[in-house]
Amino acid sequence: MKFIADLHIHSHFSRATSKTLTPEYLDYYAGLKGIKIVGTGDFTHPGWLAELKEKTEPDGNGLFKLKKEYRLESPFDDNETRFLLTSEISNIYKRGEKVRKVHNVLLVPGFEEAEKINEKLVNMGGNLATDGRPILGLDSRNLLEIVLECSEKNHFIPGCEEGLLPYSLYKNEVDREEEKRLLYVGMTRAKKLLYLTHARSRTLRGRKFNLPKSPFLSSIQQELIQQIKNKPPKKPEEKDNQLSLF
Repeated sequence: MKFIADLHIHSHFSRATSKTLTPEYLDYYAGLKGIKIVGTGDFTHPGWLAELKEKTEPDGNGLFKLKKEYRLESPFDDNETRFLLTSEISNIYKRGEKVRKVHNVLLVPGFEEAEKINEKLVNMGGNLATDGRPILGLDSRNLLEIVLECSEKNHFIPGCEEGLLPYSLYKNEVDREEEKRLLYVGMTRAKKLLYLTHARSRTLRGRKFNLPKSPFLSSIQQELIQQIKNKPPKKPEEKDNQLSLF
């Protein structure tokens, strides 16, 4: 089954965002655009999490839907938009004598898991109420540990391409063994399924790259792998725009 998803957005609790980024309008415009699954964004913000708990309900498949009393009038009688709890955290920390600035997107299956993550971040001194996308002086490795301790569900390790894993696009010295170790540590946290993704092409710092798969993936036993390949979208056929008299 193929569907359109937008998993990286923000709420009206984030800085420099529209005040109409509410569950009602997200549901409405996702329906107009044909987006089946929408990330909620900002579940780390207590105000937004409370609003989501009030206005959405489980659909029975691990996702959430807007309650009928909050739905806006739409040309579509039955809007099938679903929500997935997501959040972005800006991690700024120092490692290897360099400052690291990494934005991590989290996906969780339910409010219980989201609240567990929030509680751990608050106990570590994180101020989650200042912005929908909090800034934390927390190493990405430690954030991964926290997220996986709070849920036994699936998790993703994105960006498995040469140049990104190991990261060598913009640096000469790479500790390949350390990066491989961190990847495999993350992989062993999966309890049921593990998805390793890589893009055909991606744009970084204004440049487009076509990168092969990470060499670290070749060490995984082939009998444990099921490859899922998505075909690139077909380009629309060019029509003759010349006007005709008849």
